[in-house]
Amino acid sequence: MKIIFCNIRGLKRQKVKDKLRSLVNSNNPSLVWIVEPKIKTSNFHFKLPGMHHQIIHNFLDNSKGNIWLFWNCSITAPSVIKAASQCITVEVGEVLVTGVHVNSYTINRRELWQDLCDISLMNKPWLILGDLNIILSTDEKRGGRNPISTTMRDFQDCVDFCGLLQAPKSGLEFSWCNGRDGRKRILCNLDRALYNLKWLDKFNGWNYKVGTRGVSDHSPLLGSDAVISRAPNPLFRFQKMWLNHPYFLQVIWNTWKEEIYGNPIYIFMNKLKRLKIFLKVWNWEVFGDVKETLKKVEEKVLEETLKSDSDPTNINLLNNLVTARGKCDIAANNYNTFLRDKARISWIQDGDVNTKYFHTSIKLRQAQNSIYEIEDSYGNIITDQNGIFNVLIDYFSTKFAHQNVSINDSFFEAAPIVITTEDNSYLENVPTEEDIKTATFDLNQDGALGQMGSLVHFIDLLGGLLRMALLL
Repeated sequence: MKIIFCNIRGLKRQKVKDKLRSLVNSNNPSLVWIVEPKIKTSNFHFKLPGMHHQIIHNFLDNSKGNIWLFWNCSITAPSVIKAASQCITVEVGEVLVTGVHVNSYTINRRELWQDLCDISLMNKPWLILGDLNIILSTDEKRGGRNPISTTMRDFQDCVDFCGLLQAPKSGLEFSWCNGRDGRKRILCNLDRALYNLKWLDKFNGWNYKVGTRGVSDHSPLLGSDAVISRAPNPLFRFQKMWLNHPYFLQVIWNTWKEEIYGNPIYIFMNKLKRLKIFLKVWNWEVFGDVKETLKKVEEKVLEETLKSDSDPTNINLLNNLVTARGKCDIAANNYNTFLRDKARISWIQDGDVNTKYFHTSIKLRQAQNSIYEIEDSYGNIITDQNGIFNVLIDYFSTKFAHQNVSINDSFFEAAPIVITTEDNSYLENVPTEEDIKTATFDLNQDGALGQMGSLVHFIDLLGGLLRMALLL
């Protein structure tokens, strides 16, 4: 769902109308929120491209209304859930979207925080975006006086109660500027987008861009849901749940003992590469989709429970139930171990399983690590995922392409001598077996990615075998 939000500071100016029309033309949004139009809806006579001629607003008691909402002609008209002086909440396609323009006075804001808390109880996918007029931390402000801690705490309490998360953003770091220079210049992140977990589940690639300031002292917010396809060749990662399988070590040994000829490091790296390929296949054949497996065994437990309850004296049915529960415990342990590894939350103690927390951590990390747009060598902004892929390939292919380098020995004469002869001798020493062992086992198995993370696990498992392979 594409959404635009603009604090336009008056809609009478022609350049504001031109800017708004340009944003709508280039983004084709489903919803367009504008605040501070400073005119009545009856005085609004131009139509935004592709948008319905009607307007949802919070006009009240002959006021001009400070929040307007336009919607695309291609979607069903939004239904208003609540319209107040600081927010309008609408339902569009079974999701809630709230546009806000928060009052500058702390006491008046508390009415809005209560309204948001009430809306959160509807327990639907929910997005909030707009001019919050407040920051969450001191890092979101440059210049001026320190923010009032009470107002920040009220806002944070509302965010926590509603279960809201900061949506991933790109573009400018600060969405508002007072337009002054020198020590009088103030920058703040007043405009933002927040959503709940249900919104993240429905639109897991939703993010927003903070546009450039121009016709207003506020930046426009351009939100959209980016569909990022799964990597065709995902990074191999050691799974701790494999350690629970009774034949795992035998599987590794059977693969490792197959002969490969060459020098020791060639043999070691190729055996490791072959083992990784084999483990990918073995993992899918033995463990499969751990979430789906857990679902199936839970259904099996329910089935066996009903059978046993219908005939309590039948020992065979009771044994079947006990067996089903055992398989369910194993599947649950595998699933939770998988989530812990994927979330990379190293400080959680084993057994303190919080599936919702792990799921949230995984989704937030994936959303924050995603690349939604990139600038190519010609200055063009690329948003298509295939285009981003090609830009990255071209950049690194050029960066690491072979280049003839001419080195003048006189450069070394100009370099200052900061390493003593003793230091140089120490650096040139061949590491002992104990040095290699210490350096390897000091690595964090869960923090070392890719081949190195797998390597540490394999060395820990096979000890002497891989140690000899490394030292030969």
